[in-house]
Amino acid sequence: MSSVPYVVLAWPISGDTPVFAAETVRLWTDAEDAVDELVRVLGGTDRAGVDKAFLHATERLGLLGRRLAATVAVPATGTLPPPVRVHSDYFRIRHAELSPEQHAAQAVTVLHRTVADLRYGMLEVNDVIAELTGARLVLRTLRPAAGARSDDAGPEPEWFEPDGDWMDRWLLVHHCYFLLNLHAAAELHRAADLATTDPAGAAAALSRAAVLISAFTASMLHSGAMPAAYYEETIRPTMSPPRVPINLTGVMQPEHRIYRAALKRLLAVLDAPYAELAGAEPALAAARDDVLNADLLDIERHITVAAVLVGSGRSLVQKAAAGSAVSTLREMRHLRAVAYRDLLQSGERWLG
Repeated sequence: MSSVPYVVLAWPISGDTPVFAAETVRLWTDAEDAVDELVRVLGGTDRAGVDKAFLHATERLGLLGRRLAATVAVPATGTLPPPVRVHSDYFRIRHAELSPEQHAAQAVTVLHRTVADLRYGMLEVNDVIAELTGARLVLRTLRPAAGARSDDAGPEPEWFEPDGDWMDRWLLVHHCYFLLNLHAAAELHRAADLATTDPAGAAAALSRAAVLISAFTASMLHSGAMPAAYYEETIRPTMSPPRVPINLTGVMQPEHRIYRAALKRLLAVLDAPYAELAGAEPALAAARDDVLNADLLDIERHITVAAVLVGSGRSLVQKAAAGSAVSTLREMRHLRAVAYRDLLQSGERWLG
């Protein structure tokens, strides 16, 4: 079906700083700077440097990724159980409690493939910037410290480089989507932990979470950046029997469930209406507003993806009597907006 390799995603994310040799830290800084420059160029009006900036960022991330792959051993995927039947093997992912260094190595691998594929993608430039801004935040979050350790490189690892294939894109960009969901969840949990004791720290965590939510929305759009006919004729059949034992569905995704559980916990801790919270902690209210608006926009963009790729058809798990995939997503969006109404500065009062 595809040659995209497996990745191992960390959960929980420890939050501890990875430690590498000084040379590896230098490569990390170079990669981070290259992604910064790519975001800057894409956000400007001069398009002449875009191709060069994309190539530079891809090369820098690739050099760092190869170095990390050669020096950091991660659990073999064959030794790890699939966290969710069908989903985990289909998308070629495993979960484990990884060390900070192992998580950093896997995250860079995922981000390199995603940035490399963006060169071939059919994506609106502001969505490209949103996805890259999330990638940049993950790099900053995982920025390593230099320590007294040796990162002697082993044999050159096999290295997967995307070439724009649509099936590969569907799989490898889902890796990025899942990674960003988990990092958003970690920030939401951090905000919930700090909400009553350190409102400024909680607001900062929520601001980071809002960036990551926007980024995983962009990753969702990136994964489906292909002609609808290709999705219908080639990709959709891989998610149904006989290609897989049971129909694949988004509700199987443990990464997004972890994100939604983290958001639910946050709102249980920080449940005051917007006006009340803004009166006491205006920065915290504004940051929560950004998170909830980004979350609503995520499902709204999901509706447009379904409309483009599936049209008026049902999802793979909907029964014949059910509405379309789009109508189901619209109902989910409506219920979410109702739940957020009083928590938002501009909640939708007409919903009743």
